[in-house]
Amino acid sequence: MTRRVLALPFVGSDATIAGVDEAGRGPLAGPVVAAAVVLDRRRRIRGLKDSKQLAPDERTRLAAEIRRKAAAFALGYASPAEIDEINILQATLRAMERAVLRLKLVPDLVRIDGNQLPRFEGHPRPFLLEPVIDGDEKVKAISAASILAKVCRDRLMRRWHRRYPHYGFDRNKGYATEEHLEALERHGPCPIHRMSFAPCSAAAKSGSEPYFPELGSEPFSGQMASEVSNGASSLEEMPATIDVKEDLSLLGREHGFKTGSAPDLAGPKKGSDPNFAIFGFDDE
Repeated sequence: MTRRVLALPFVGSDATIAGVDEAGRGPLAGPVVAAAVVLDRRRRIRGLKDSKQLAPDERTRLAAEIRRKAAAFALGYASPAEIDEINILQATLRAMERAVLRLKLVPDLVRIDGNQLPRFEGHPRPFLLEPVIDGDEKVKAISAASILAKVCRDRLMRRWHRRYPHYGFDRNKGYATEEHLEALERHGPCPIHRMSFAPCSAAAKSGSEPYFPELGSEPFSGQMASEVSNGASSLEEMPATIDVKEDLSLLGREHGFKTGSAPDLAGPKKGSDPNFAIFGFDDE
């Protein structure tokens, strides 16, 4: 790994390297979440590996340690509406781009899991990009990013389960389990389902009544929150719970990211107040 990094132009052994990975490309419901992590060489984190190879309790423990010890971390997501509009691959790359742009440090090199790279159109990019196939198994910073993204998304889906209990989101996290597919057929899709995915569109066409409990005719309103990072307030200062109706508005289908909404490359100014609860980084 070191030889590979040193071989890249303008990247030395003391380079600031960010790892990027995502969670949630395959599910039928919910956002795709990406994380970017810059590890601190002075604060070693043992046990980093692909999040899929870790038990849930170990992922949760490591996620907390990563948030404490990383030199920087940030998250970004793409909503179900964006996934439907631009497809899951492009939405995933958009979420990754947002995460990188939220880092409080400007990296020299961004190593991204997979073989596709975000374009960063309209944003300065004073860093190199490198795709790394199976990066979550090979690069510690990408492993850390995969853990943060997975823990964050799982917690979000458990919260959505409180609003939409029929689908078992607390157990399946939006994936196409038998239970989930049966609920889709019985109840139809809910507002966080990805209508561009065949099982969701088929359920909608079947005539099942869409499941919008207690939300009236306009279930989505309010301003969409985009990304969080560790650029400011400590996690302990964040609220322990989040209002579920407010949470609904944060992923509202009509509120995509507006042009120019991404923050400056260096991330939020010290003293700003990113809402970690939105991303499931409180203690539930």
